[in-house]
Amino acid sequence: MSSAYLFTDSRYWLQAREQLDRNWTLVKAGGVGEPKDWIEWLLNRVKDARIGIDARMISHEKAMLINDKISKTNSKFIYPPQNLVDLVWKDKPQKSRAPIFTQPIEFAGVSANTKLHKLRDWIQSQPPSIPSYSKGPATPEQVQTGTLITSLSCIAYLLNLRGSDIPHNPLFHAYLFVGLDSATLFLDAGKVTSETGEYLKSIGVERREYLDLWTFLRRREWGAGKVLISPQTSYAISLMLTHYRYTVAPSWIEHTMAVKNETELEGMRRAYLRDGASFVRFLAWLEFKLNDGYDITEYEAASRLTEFRRSNKYLMGIAYKSISATGPNAALPHYTPRKSTARMIERDTPYLK
Repeated sequence: MSSAYLFTDSRYWLQAREQLDRNWTLVKAGGVGEPKDWIEWLLNRVKDARIGIDARMISHEKAMLINDKISKTNSKFIYPPQNLVDLVWKDKPQKSRAPIFTQPIEFAGVSANTKLHKLRDWIQSQPPSIPSYSKGPATPEQVQTGTLITSLSCIAYLLNLRGSDIPHNPLFHAYLFVGLDSATLFLDAGKVTSETGEYLKSIGVERREYLDLWTFLRRREWGAGKVLISPQTSYAISLMLTHYRYTVAPSWIEHTMAVKNETELEGMRRAYLRDGASFVRFLAWLEFKLNDGYDITEYEAASRLTEFRRSNKYLMGIAYKSISATGPNAALPHYTPRKSTARMIERDTPYLK
């Protein structure tokens, strides 16, 4: 009630020190003599406490871990029905309305229908959740009958769809439920074009509004059986389902994404070749300008590199805004000042997701 803390790692200590006012205390997570994160800080302080947290902003795995530890101090999390920051954030930016689009098979390598079929095989292979004391066969309520996918990258990968809701990421806000004989994508209607609408029908995926997910879960619209969720699923979903209606299991999709098919591997190779050529062109331009006596600013150098990259075929964007630094701005441990600005650190990667 009388203090406010910001937890951040070493990348942002300088910025935080400059921008925080006197109402805030900076906790340098991972620093010498400091906690490694907000969880460790909390566990060392909490006692007989009720701690409000938005259940949508914490994973099932993390919530279970913290709940178990703070319960020993007679403390627990409380989950307000609304995010308290949202209630006072009057000029909050509008949600993205950018349309989704398909990822062609020439880049994906495997069709969405094939991926959905394999996912359903995995669902059926999961054992029923039978209590240890039970002697009889599994009941319909104990059988795994579907999975709820909340990871945006997993949804994009599984359906061979892409979006641009998040800067520098090919993702879109959605939830996806996949049952043994149906699939439902919870996505705002404005993001679906006639082309992507037809595509979703062709792979047997129904679309419903984004916020309809909570009604779907509350009413148990998938029928009998349990829903498989990953440990990283929002804890709010666990609370809505209750532990009787879900089973936690490692994500099959994440495992599959990690094992690239040959088309994906070749796509990465070609992307890096194109990007490497762009970087060589940039270095040649930089050397030419410096030899001619031009002073190149960090901003100009980063912008010019992006221009060279934009000339490449298939480029969708860069992975994040360029980090370009020289001289005293460069994060070099043993930097010796030089007259030229040729020494530049530009850490960036092509947009491959």
